[in-house]
Amino acid sequence: ITGKDIACFVPSMRYLDFPIEIEADVNAASNNIDLKKFIVRYGKDIYIDAAVQLAGINNINELFIYANFNSISAKVPALENVIADITRKPFVLPKEVRNLRQVEYTGNISGFFTNLVAYGKLRTDIGTVSTDIMLEFDTETKDLSYSGNLRSPQLQLKKMLGSQAGFGNAQFRIDVNGTRTHDNKYSGVIKGNVQSIDFNKYTYKNIQMDGNYTSSGFVGKIELNDDNGRVKFDGDIDFSRKIPLMSFDAQIEKLRPFNLHLTKDNPTLSVSLNIASSIQGSSIDNIIGNVLINNIQLQNETDTLNIQQLDIVSSILGKQQNIRISSDILEASIDGTFTLSSIADNLLSVIHTQLPDITVLNKKKRQSGNNFTLQATIQPIEKLSNILEWKVSTDGNSEIQAWFNDYEETFSVSLQSKNIRINKTEMYAANIKIENPNKKIQADAQIELKLPKDSLTIKLSSTTWQKNTDLTLHFENHYGKELSGTLQSQVSVHKNEQNEVETAIQIAPSELMVNDSVWYITPSSMLYTKDRLAIDNFSLQQRDKFIRIDGVASKNIGDIIRVDINQFNLEYLSELVRLKGIQLSGIATGFVSIEELFNRPILNADMDATDFGLNGAPFGHVKALGSYNYEKEQIDINGIITNKKGLKSEVNGYISPVRNEMLLRAEMKEIDLGFLDPYLSSFAKEIEGEATGEIFIGGDMRAIEVWGKAFVNKAKLNIDFLKTDVYFSDYVTLTKNSIVLSDINITDKKGNKGKVNGKITHKSFSEFAFNINFLLNNMLVYNTTEIDNPDFYGTVYATGVANIYGDVDLISIDVVGKTEQNTVFYIPLNTSSSALEGNFVTFVNRKQLAATPRKNRRKQQTESTESKLKISVQIEATPDAEVILILDDRTREYIQGTGNGNIRLNLEPNENLKMYGNYTLSQGKYFFVMQNAIYKTFEIRDGSTIAWDGNPYNAGIDIMATYQVSASLIDLLDQSMLQDVKRLTVPVLCKAHLTGELQRPSIKLDLELPTADDELKRRVQNIVNSDEMMNNQMVFLLMLGRFYNPQLSNNSQTNTAGMATMIASATLSSQLNYWLSHISNDVNLGVNYRQNEGIDFSSREIEVALTTNLLDDRLVINSNIGYKEDAFTENNFIGDFDVEYKINRSGRLRLKAYSHSNDKYYIRNALTTQGVGILYREDFNSGKNLWEYYRNVFKKKEEQAETTETTKE
Repeated sequence: ITGKDIACFVPSMRYLDFPIEIEADVNAASNNIDLKKFIVRYGKDIYIDAAVQLAGINNINELFIYANFNSISAKVPALENVIADITRKPFVLPKEVRNLRQVEYTGNISGFFTNLVAYGKLRTDIGTVSTDIMLEFDTETKDLSYSGNLRSPQLQLKKMLGSQAGFGNAQFRIDVNGTRTHDNKYSGVIKGNVQSIDFNKYTYKNIQMDGNYTSSGFVGKIELNDDNGRVKFDGDIDFSRKIPLMSFDAQIEKLRPFNLHLTKDNPTLSVSLNIASSIQGSSIDNIIGNVLINNIQLQNETDTLNIQQLDIVSSILGKQQNIRISSDILEASIDGTFTLSSIADNLLSVIHTQLPDITVLNKKKRQSGNNFTLQATIQPIEKLSNILEWKVSTDGNSEIQAWFNDYEETFSVSLQSKNIRINKTEMYAANIKIENPNKKIQADAQIELKLPKDSLTIKLSSTTWQKNTDLTLHFENHYGKELSGTLQSQVSVHKNEQNEVETAIQIAPSELMVNDSVWYITPSSMLYTKDRLAIDNFSLQQRDKFIRIDGVASKNIGDIIRVDINQFNLEYLSELVRLKGIQLSGIATGFVSIEELFNRPILNADMDATDFGLNGAPFGHVKALGSYNYEKEQIDINGIITNKKGLKSEVNGYISPVRNEMLLRAEMKEIDLGFLDPYLSSFAKEIEGEATGEIFIGGDMRAIEVWGKAFVNKAKLNIDFLKTDVYFSDYVTLTKNSIVLSDINITDKKGNKGKVNGKITHKSFSEFAFNINFLLNNMLVYNTTEIDNPDFYGTVYATGVANIYGDVDLISIDVVGKTEQNTVFYIPLNTSSSALEGNFVTFVNRKQLAATPRKNRRKQQTESTESKLKISVQIEATPDAEVILILDDRTREYIQGTGNGNIRLNLEPNENLKMYGNYTLSQGKYFFVMQNAIYKTFEIRDGSTIAWDGNPYNAGIDIMATYQVSASLIDLLDQSMLQDVKRLTVPVLCKAHLTGELQRPSIKLDLELPTADDELKRRVQNIVNSDEMMNNQMVFLLMLGRFYNPQLSNNSQTNTAGMATMIASATLSSQLNYWLSHISNDVNLGVNYRQNEGIDFSSREIEVALTTNLLDDRLVINSNIGYKEDAFTENNFIGDFDVEYKINRSGRLRLKAYSHSNDKYYIRNALTTQGVGILYREDFNSGKNLWEYYRNVFKKKEEQAETTETTKE
């Protein structure tokens, strides 16, 4: 049949284009109809196949229906054509429905007319939706009730909505239970469970929806419980009012935007906040109400920012409107009359009146209705910017003020801010103001730019009126070589005879001061229209140095713009462009020309640079040629670098600005490695050496990569935090993100050898990290001063292993080894006290200690060190190493010693040094200072110990220190006690035994007469029989070189004068010794002069002491000679002389000769005693330990002998 055949029943069917094919098998009875087969075809794309049974057709209320739809299918274009034919109007379904392409439904409907159940599946090209719905119809009230569900195992929303919407697949189930009344009002309950849905290539899971809906609104909640965030939304939307009302609360917890693919940056950002909102409005222009966002927490892996609240309030009173924003960071308000949707277009329309030929500004002005003021205060946002990884941040307050009146077509905008950072550009301040007084657009800006060692003030002023703009740019620096100038120009924007927008620029003559040199800009002009740029003789010049640009750039063959350069200092280019990590030097001459710039660009370049350098490293003479390869859209480059030896390095490749990539191949011949200094500065500095090999430079121009392999010859680098130089000549491999060191043989400045393995990683030569392992053999591994590290410093030679790893923020050093010869290690303890106050033992480096107060030295060290250090050292201390403990750097007191022990040092960032282990002194000296006048050197006895258990200043000590003087017994004993004593001047050992904590030791003082017999010792002990008497004796012996007995003291004028003489001579001797000790680091020279003036006798004595080490510390000379004159001495000349030669380097085997005076040994009659001999020394903990040592020594010798014999055979 055709549509016309049934037009009498359905008139709109008259216009159907295709015949309707119906195939049916019908059985009918009095009250029943059975359509066993019912097939309908319309065209090729609409098809119905069903079986229908109707029972009780005589009474609609008792009618039972069962319909089984085997298939109802249609293609979407066919449905559009049917609807268009029926309505006689073109009809297009929404794009989302058209994306379904073909629809097919299978299922059945059963039940009475008033109670039907529909069950089936709807299949489309985007997936399948299953339905299970029950319909109930009330014949009296005409109300319809429905309940059921829709579900889909996988619906491809991307195909339906398009890829730009960001959706992917969805799996869901929706349950609904509601009614539709006879007057078309809806109400019901809807519940949904979205098991999964893809958005922005992320799969959200477990979204729950539960709500009540009506014809006028919705009340309900939605919850998302995902691994990367939890969201709860509880809201009410009411459309029953004239102006809709929306009220909702939302809680967002630990939302990770990066993981959810909502942002491309900031992978560790987490956001938590609460929202409470109550707003009313039909558009953005009439919204009133309040949005309160509180408990805001922004967190990343390094920091957390808590913002108490952000409150937005909008109100309208009559024609006046107010929007107020209040938060911890921002306070802002807009007051007046305004419609937010019209502000931008109306403002552009006002600007367009002065620049009428700029079409982008030609916005149709909406009805005037804006007259408002805006004020905003922004607190420092540095922390917020760091967490959100914004490119803009401020460390000071920012103020914004603006007003706009589109009735009068006037406006004003001003911004003031301090301490701004935009990307990596820093500014101390910025002030910007734009306004249009007298219908002229006036713009003024002043910024103070922060430079590495300078600051630059830039002022820009422009006035625009009647298509013309007067522009003035002024800049000047404040430190260093002058960089300043004022540039003036006039810019005109208008339409030419061809109705094309044309921009003309007239540049006025100007002067620039660059590096204290005057450069001149000559008058010139530029003219730009679509696809054509003409530059007329722009020139920046200084005498015979210049940069000139002249010519025309267009699509036409023969139109060329040429840039000529003559004797241009490339340092100026580095100052102006300021490329990170690139500092150019040299004098450049050449040209660059571009033909057909706006069609098929033809570029040619010929540049020549003498004395070319990169980052301070001289490369030599550079010759470079460039040309544009139009087919490949790249600039082909060929260059030759000739160094001072005449060796040529070739560079060739391309740079493609279109593809934003480059690839250069460099065949290097002895290129200076100093250019690496700024890249490796976090790890090393003072890089020297030459590289030869094949290197590639390429990749994305925003992240350039370097790879290849080169032989590095005579390389030297200084490991900054160790202050040691490392030398090597070997191959180094570069990958795109690392520098690989494989079995590199290294030496220190004395030629001691080691080996290095490791890797230095980077991201385009930034964000450096390193992990380097050292195998050391008697190498200099530490060479610092107190300024470098006030906690511990010195010169350390070691054998062992070391690992240096970390990045620019934290450098870790792990060392396990033993000390070697020439090691001198200083540990300051920072105390200051006198000898008898309980803290008199001090450890100081007299030779290297700087005179700067410690707090200033620490400040200098902090300012010069950008990276934090973490150090772990496990060292086996040997007698080859000298340890110096400093207790007071002001009075210059110290203890130095050598010995054995196992010591562990730990230093964590922002923590104090920790030390662990035991150290046994085999020999040492204590340099004692009293009141900056008395200087004495105590000898530390073998076996003294220091034990650390964390705090280096609280070490446990057990130290015995002695100082020997020669003193007369006459000052201590009565004449009757000296009748049988042959020598009245005897050697006296002043002993100090220190135990307990190093900073608060328990000190026991004692005297020892090493040459006296027991009877004489007993007599002395009877006099010195109390702590007070012992203290007095120590003071007199150290200061005056004599005993003290108050019972023998005489207050006569003569005795008083004698005492004064002795004090003066002792003070003079001490001061001379102090000066002499600082004359040379290799020779210790001391002078001692004493004069006693008594009633019965007088004496004078002068001693000279000399100590020196020669032949690389193998030959040691000690001498102490003098002259003594008194009534009891037969031999006026006294003297001791010792010579020791270390047969082996360790000093275990020595040859010794000596000559000692016998004056102090009263039991001998000879004037001197001489001797010569061989000394051998071995340190061991037990006899077993000594036996195992010798056994291993002889075993190694036997193995070496066997190896030698085998080799000979």
